[in-house]
Amino acid sequence: MARAARAMSKLARSHESALSLCILALGALAFWIHFRLATGIVLEDAWITYRYAENLASGAGFVFNPGERVLGTTTPLLALLLGASGALFGVSRIPLASNVLMFAAALATLGCLFDVVRRSTGSRATALAVAALWAVHPDTLWTTAGGMETPLVVFWMVAGLALVLRERWKLAAATAAALCLTRPDGALWASVLLGLAVLRLRRRALGPILVGIGVLAPWLVFAWLYFGSPMPHSVAAKSEIGASQLGFWYLAWLFDSLGFGFRGDPSPVECGLWLGCVALGAASVWSRPGAPFALRALVIFPPLFVGALALGRAPWFDWYLVPVTWCGLVLGVLGALEAWRMLGAHARASGWPRAPAWVMAASFLLLLGVGLAQRDAKALSYWREFQENEDATRARIASWIAHNTSADAVVAMEAIGYQAALSRRRVVDLAGLVTPEVVELHRETGSNAATFARVLDAYAPEVVVLRSFEVQQNQHLHGGPLFESEAARSEFLRVYQPALRARAPHPELWGRNASITVWRRK
Repeated sequence: MARAARAMSKLARSHESALSLCILALGALAFWIHFRLATGIVLEDAWITYRYAENLASGAGFVFNPGERVLGTTTPLLALLLGASGALFGVSRIPLASNVLMFAAALATLGCLFDVVRRSTGSRATALAVAALWAVHPDTLWTTAGGMETPLVVFWMVAGLALVLRERWKLAAATAAALCLTRPDGALWASVLLGLAVLRLRRRALGPILVGIGVLAPWLVFAWLYFGSPMPHSVAAKSEIGASQLGFWYLAWLFDSLGFGFRGDPSPVECGLWLGCVALGAASVWSRPGAPFALRALVIFPPLFVGALALGRAPWFDWYLVPVTWCGLVLGVLGALEAWRMLGAHARASGWPRAPAWVMAASFLLLLGVGLAQRDAKALSYWREFQENEDATRARIASWIAHNTSADAVVAMEAIGYQAALSRRRVVDLAGLVTPEVVELHRETGSNAATFARVLDAYAPEVVVLRSFEVQQNQHLHGGPLFESEAARSEFLRVYQPALRARAPHPELWGRNASITVWRRK
């Protein structure tokens, strides 16, 4: 009788958890859709993946420029999925398919986060709190709505950890392999899970490893045969772009990603309290008896990931560190719980009342809640204005190119998202992501100006799209002069004339990048 009562009680709690999670998921989905509609956000790099998917769906191949087999997308799995959706429902629906897929991935992440925290703490309330915090986190809003692969990356990571906690090692290996296909830097999280598998399973780890290899093998074989390498060329190109950046600033980037800041604006008190919770959570995960061994992945991964970005001289893009953000979120909540337990134990040992502890906890939650609400509002305002900038500059330029050049025109540009995908012209990528010759020229010359001059000579593009300051001030976007000499600048002005100047309506967001000029060959 007692056993039946316990079973009924467990079933009731399970139904309550499912109902609470469903309510949270519906609220989160409504919040994300509202953010997408209110901002109109489509991130620049999402259009690179869309162009690969469109060419794949239309039969032109897995390429950015038809006829040029260059793996310029860092998310081949998403490109393949969107290509399949384009073949089924039409290429015009690829952006919508991306939004639907990313919303689904984000919803699945909520469920996996709930499972990870509930299994780790035994607390349904704590698990719901973590899932809710992730649902309304500013980084979750814009990455989920922006069309890029980041929500899918986070889903594979959290799902892998949830499976490891359940001792489902082969399925965890499959998710780790899928993560590597979604973004190449996912190999770092996969290596952390591999280390856990080897420590836990020892010789039995061979089975999960073979599963992971089996998932990766078809793509690796195809990529070697089709592209000549499974490594996205954009990785090498971005390393060249970021070569002049200082590694020290990656540390500040890490600390910002572990908190709740938006555009790097956390208040000192709030930031200090939260990072203290993260540190305490990391310490408790590592040393507290009974803490699940797998949670150590949350401590190992952030510094490993940021260190790899620094060594690889990766450029600064906001979405890179979102995979670290969810780790900090879980550790921060676990640290807050540990602080609460320590305060309770101290109060009991000293005979002090619990009221001060309750006041401190309520004040911290109020501070965190107000800060989150303010940053969500700021994120909505920022990305609405950011999208207005995109529409007034890059989208407008793409439309101009499409209507004022021939279908076989060659266009040179650095921002190959909107401008290339919407104009549907052959692109010479001045950053080299989809044009390997540009990277080779940069390695040969060691000069941005010399590389630019040789690109113009080699390709003779009909149109060149540059930031206005680059020609006006003779400053290359990525450092140094744009022209090697005044004679080179004069020769450029002799051959090309300005055909369109697009200005962002919110220049305070983009600074000197707010004005873009389209140069057309005379």
